[in-house]
Amino acid sequence: GSVRSFPDCATLSGRIEITQRPPLRCFALFYDPRRCLDTPGGCEMTSAFCCISPRAAATMEAQPLKLHLSGPTPPPSGLQSCCASLWCLGINSRSTVQNWMLSPGMGPSPSLFRRLFLCQCSALPRMESHISSVPELRGLAGVTLQFGEHDTADSLQTLKFGRFNPQKREFELKVFGGFSCMNSYGDSSDLWTEPASSPLWYFLINFSRLGNYTYFFEFEPGWTRADIGIWGNPLALCCITCLPPWCPLVPCASLDMVRQDESGTHWQRRTAFCGGEKKFQYDLVTVINEDGSPGPHYEKIVEAPENLLVSV
Repeated sequence: GSVRSFPDCATLSGRIEITQRPPLRCFALFYDPRRCLDTPGGCEMTSAFCCISPRAAATMEAQPLKLHLSGPTPPPSGLQSCCASLWCLGINSRSTVQNWMLSPGMGPSPSLFRRLFLCQCSALPRMESHISSVPELRGLAGVTLQFGEHDTADSLQTLKFGRFNPQKREFELKVFGGFSCMNSYGDSSDLWTEPASSPLWYFLINFSRLGNYTYFFEFEPGWTRADIGIWGNPLALCCITCLPPWCPLVPCASLDMVRQDESGTHWQRRTAFCGGEKKFQYDLVTVINEDGSPGPHYEKIVEAPENLLVSV
């Protein structure tokens, strides 16, 4: 990279502190916003380092952090593309997630898997949940990121679509899609992502939608906390996929999430096993708002893989 003086560094965004060498602090810098103004496709990637004094660092950190992620995404590898085709899945780009995850209307054209095993021969409409009508849950209608070190860390998802009952304070979502009898549920494909680099998820996504793997959220009065139930149809192991989720899949676990701000853009997910005390598992943060604009935690979207595995 190159070494730049503090005035130049102050105009750059997307900085990550990588080391500290007293009396200097060094940052990795990328995405020059001045290039964004003249680049039709967004920002160009830069690779630069900046070492500044502690006083300059304090001034720099006081400035708002804006991260631009509209640059080109490297294509998936040939092996990933081959596996996605064989398993009837899709690989979408992180840089365009606001377009394909939050767009209303019809869902994606059904894959051969959905046509053969889920009896869906045409695209289904997405059913908007209108969860953003509750101000305390507005952040869940955007794109959220699981920020932590757990097994499904860095997944992106949205609750903009699904079945929401504000009177009962309940929300239901088939995580990767599933059997939809008489189009009563709508499409929920490509609303939940996993890394395209993980071979296990190519199997798990299809097995999950065969068994109608479903999340049930039950919110408390005041919308400050929600119990989370994970249900499915275990008879999918016997090739009976037409049943709704009727069986709890983790009966020994208790899951919930607790709101950390006024608009629901930050939640803490907790888990307890066998009646034990709930322990923090990860943060759920809004990286993109419902309207597609950058969310309050937009800078964390770089944690998500550039190529995202989704059901289609």
